[in-house]
Amino acid sequence: MLGTSWGGTIARLLTLLTTLPLVGASVGEAFALEIVVPAYFYPSAGGDWGRMTSALSEASITAIMNPGNGPGNRIDANYTSATTSFTTAGGKLIGYVYSGYGSRPLDQVLADIDDYAEWYPVSGIFVDEFSNSSDTAALDYYNAIYEHVKLIDPSWEVMGNPGTTTVEDYLTRPAADRLMVWENFGSTYPSHTPSPWNADYDSSRFVNLLHTLASGDAAADYVDLAVSRNVGGVYFTDDVLNNPWDRLPSYWEQFVTKVATVNNRVIGPLQTLSNPVNDGGILIDTSRNDWAGVVPFTADAAADTISALDIDSVTLANDSANLFVRLTLNDENGPPPGLGSTHRIYLDVDGDRDTGFYGDGGDFAIGADYLLLDDRLFAFQGETQQTFSWNFLQNVAADDSTTDDIEWSLPLAAIGSPASIDFLVQTNASGGPDYLPDAAATGLFGNPYRYEIGVAPMAGDFNSDGLVDPLDYTYWVDQFGSDDPSADSNDDGVVDAADYTVWRDAYAATTAIAVPEPSIAAWSLSLFAMLWRRGRRQPPHQATNA
Repeated sequence: MLGTSWGGTIARLLTLLTTLPLVGASVGEAFALEIVVPAYFYPSAGGDWGRMTSALSEASITAIMNPGNGPGNRIDANYTSATTSFTTAGGKLIGYVYSGYGSRPLDQVLADIDDYAEWYPVSGIFVDEFSNSSDTAALDYYNAIYEHVKLIDPSWEVMGNPGTTTVEDYLTRPAADRLMVWENFGSTYPSHTPSPWNADYDSSRFVNLLHTLASGDAAADYVDLAVSRNVGGVYFTDDVLNNPWDRLPSYWEQFVTKVATVNNRVIGPLQTLSNPVNDGGILIDTSRNDWAGVVPFTADAAADTISALDIDSVTLANDSANLFVRLTLNDENGPPPGLGSTHRIYLDVDGDRDTGFYGDGGDFAIGADYLLLDDRLFAFQGETQQTFSWNFLQNVAADDSTTDDIEWSLPLAAIGSPASIDFLVQTNASGGPDYLPDAAATGLFGNPYRYEIGVAPMAGDFNSDGLVDPLDYTYWVDQFGSDDPSADSNDDGVVDAADYTVWRDAYAATTAIAVPEPSIAAWSLSLFAMLWRRGRRQPPHQATNA
């Protein structure tokens, strides 16, 4: 227990509160996601080319133009008008050519590319029907196309379309700058597994297209799934075979808004707190009085899961050696069970999602390096999500004598003595899991809570200079009678004689000498000096006209 309520004062005094960071803030980073539209539809007044152009104010778009299985036999003025408007507004335009899986004569492919360069404002070429082979002849064929495009303009893009998981040689040869590695029915997407080597490249190198995906909500969910798979170019539509690319999806605007939302998100903490307390300030026992003044993280939405394990709030604190966790649960659905495997606190101490557990299906915003489960501490052990295990480290102190208000203590050294911790809480019950914060369970772009390990200043150090000395006494005199929390060491809302006692005892302990109580004369002099200083600080009264 705290000897005085000084620990509560210090906790509030040093609490750091932040809100969701702004785009570009140093604590996070935005994701660059692009819409790649196979725009195989003819330009018309008020048509889909105009809708794509209008959407450029929200999202980056690459359009693949395809007048006639390639550039066609002659320039088309309607395409010229539509594509010029599109590129002038900031869109990127690339031209479609087909390769017949490497069997089409190379000179025909190159002739189509030259026509695009002459007729339309393209800045790249889309090569369809990649052979999906690392055979030397195939690589030479596609490399020749690549080199021809780069001779026209080195900045032009070559996008290749094997349409499925493919060989890395197309990027290393090179034969393409970007690959369309999945073009398929929407129903195939949840079970699709990207090639492992994709993770070694920037997301901008990969595109996924889905068709026959009827629901706009499902398309929005799949955008998040694509991002989690390191895919930087997406297009999902409810259009169907035989040509699923002859119109924009019925949910085009919803799709554009979803991509814009992803690009405006920032990875980072939803809220940051620091609650340092003096050693011995919190004890793991049946009382929770020692948590007074320790600031909890923003509470969970009330009853957002129908379960006796519905989370209410979580509070973290630390002293010089230990991390303390307090979890309160909503008992409206009945008394919660005691500690067990249903109580889980995931701790990310290195800030790297890839080096820890990020949930089944990649649904955590963090990579948890440690797991507090029941009254045991585990460490993430392994190289991948598929091969890892939770390695038991040690039992930890816990109290669940009140099952809707539980506390733990674990050594900071056991979790690597971190400077900060990103974390989330999960409880599991028959009514489903509950999370705090909910935003931390929404995948890569979620936002966890962050706890900063802090150091409690010394009692009596009213001016926070790291020393307990006569300057703190002067500070107390100046603040006497006010509600300044820096000098209100007993947290009673007023700076008074009781706070002097805290300074006196702390100063005596540091100097090894007794500090006498101020005499009546000294008290009077101190009070007079305080009132005189305050009087000097008051602005002069202004005369007013009657």
